[in-house]
Amino acid sequence: RFKDKLKYVKLTDGNFSDVIKSVAEYRCRRIIPVKLNMGYMLHRKIYDRFIDSSVSFLQSFWKNRMTTIHMGRLWCRNIFLNLPVLTKASPLSRLHTEKPVICVGAGESLEYSIDFIKSVRENVFLTAADTAAATLLLNGISPDLVIVLEAQHANLPDFYEQGALGLAVAADISSSPELLRKLYGPLYLFASQFDDARLLDKLSENGFVSDMILPLGSVGIAAVNISSMLTNKEVFYTGLDFSFPPGKYHASGAPSHILGMINGNRTSGSGLYAAAYSSSRFKVADKSGFSVYTDLIMQSYRDTLAEVISRSSRIYDIGVKGLSAGKNRLTHTEASVFIQSCQAEEMNGSRTLGHAGHLQIENRKILSFLDSEIKQLDKAIEKVVAFQNGRSGSESLPDELFTLIRELDYTWLFFPDNKPLPCADSSFLKRFLFSAAWFKNHIHNTVSLIEN
Repeated sequence: RFKDKLKYVKLTDGNFSDVIKSVAEYRCRRIIPVKLNMGYMLHRKIYDRFIDSSVSFLQSFWKNRMTTIHMGRLWCRNIFLNLPVLTKASPLSRLHTEKPVICVGAGESLEYSIDFIKSVRENVFLTAADTAAATLLLNGISPDLVIVLEAQHANLPDFYEQGALGLAVAADISSSPELLRKLYGPLYLFASQFDDARLLDKLSENGFVSDMILPLGSVGIAAVNISSMLTNKEVFYTGLDFSFPPGKYHASGAPSHILGMINGNRTSGSGLYAAAYSSSRFKVADKSGFSVYTDLIMQSYRDTLAEVISRSSRIYDIGVKGLSAGKNRLTHTEASVFIQSCQAEEMNGSRTLGHAGHLQIENRKILSFLDSEIKQLDKAIEKVVAFQNGRSGSESLPDELFTLIRELDYTWLFFPDNKPLPCADSSFLKRFLFSAAWFKNHIHNTVSLIEN
């Protein structure tokens, strides 16, 4: 009964990652060590390290998997609809600065850093999560780069302020097409490796997107990660609180805060207070000692930021509010000393800000890629229908059809099936046919956008 589920591997330090990844293939949700003999005691440190790494990987795998199930179809659709903007975009990797970077999120601590940012503005490169852009602009500060990840149109209000659509933007290619089409400033593209998807490989193979980043879940964390890629100097972040006081989910000036103030009245409040007292939220003390509210999701983002920070000695927290994500904390005065020392170095050397040229991708190359995808979808639909009509039992997929559906993984990678896909289940194939037709329609829409 369990023969096909047993797997024997020889464990060494060199094959840790390969063995751990193979665990995910079985879609298991929990790891329980079973010590069959005293061999465990001989190499206890290695086994314990393997078990800890496996548990951590499995937690991350299922968190990413659940996100993909909910958002995967939208991400893949957006990738196709965003292909027309490639003609005006540049790779993120060509953007570089010799200045230190200040990276801001939209938490309450941003308000306490506004005066500091103004005092050092000319000596730093300023990056911002999309939600923080409005707060900066309302305070007379224009960021050098805004990072965008949001796949839905929820972040459109972040760009309502005058001049916001003309800011330089680094966007995930799976971001909302409604926003990317409106931007008229410099655009830098990257892709989040949200799944082991052939679609992302195709983007790279065709030269559409060359920069891949890890899926970090939060635009603020992604902004810190990208900021560290832009410079060899220090990176200072503020506004990444992962907590909030009652009634103030974001800093003043952020669209959600303004909307809450508009909708609030003496009898109903702003609605943001109700969010603080939700059953999923709980009270904790932040790094300044004040009581704030958070939840398990925000705490998991804090842990992810802590992991990003642990990989670099150049990232410092200068926020005065919110949950602490590490020991690298500086006051504004201490951060000024770092920035001044960098300025002195620049006076004795180069002080350049490298901007990229466009990808120089022509529309005909994009159209050729889209035409190839349409033909593959047509071929797959035809073969699946023939297979379904001619099947007599539970036979497996023919190798050619299996490979073809595998190449079109954007049509099914968000399916919540427990077993590895693709497979010959009639349920899967029926859903594949519907999804393939749905994506074919959106690809035709993209072709129309380019041709018109």
